Amino acid sequence: MRRILVSLLLALTLILPVAAAPSWEAVTRRVTPSIGRVALTILPTEDTPMLKGDCTAFAIDDVRHFYLTAQHCQGDTMEVDGKPAGVVFVDDKLDLLVLRVPEGRHRALKSGQPVVRGTDVAAFGYAFGWTDLFVKVGVVAVPDLRIALFGHRSLTVVSFAFIEGMSGGPVVDAEGRVVSIVQASHSNGQAGQGLALPALLGATGAFWGR
Repeated sequence: MRRILVSLLLALTLILPVAAAPSWEAVTRRVTPSIGRVALTILPTEDTPMLKGDCTAFAIDDVRHFYLTAQHCQGDTMEVDGKPAGVVFVDDKLDLLVLRVPEGRHRALKSGQPVVRGTDVAAFGYAFGWTDLFVKVGVVAVPDLRIALFGHRSLTVVSFAFIEGMSGGPVVDAEGRVVSIVQASHSNGQAGQGLALPALLGATGAFWGR
């Protein structure tokens, strides 16, 4: 009897589908052509010197040349991969910024579906001071977090922290579709958060290509 049960269990393991881990190498090849490095300058005032910084943006409409990034990346002058960028939409509360880069040639990313806890995701961005694109992978820890600390925004929390400079980069699912945006990391460096997809599209949906 035991031999029969073992045989049945073995047969089931061969028949039942096994969930394969995402091929982030393939996703990276699809997503990378959509991402640009943001170079920003904050002009000097009487109280502060000129400041420069780096962030990340990704194309959301390659016909109208719209790019999405985080509002906290906004500067007095901005470029995406060396091309002048103009601001067309700002949402301070949701930390969103849409840029128009007339000379931009990045391929637009598409939006995905709202995620659930445990969904495999990856974040892309240019870590400050590094020339190559960073990729960080993990899972969704909390699909929709709303707390006073972040102004009760609808946030998706992932199981890994972002790196300075990745702000504004996309968080994508295993199909390479956008499910959130890189905005901040938890103070202990164990998690990252960005606006949840319904809120993200609710604010910027008019700028996404079809």
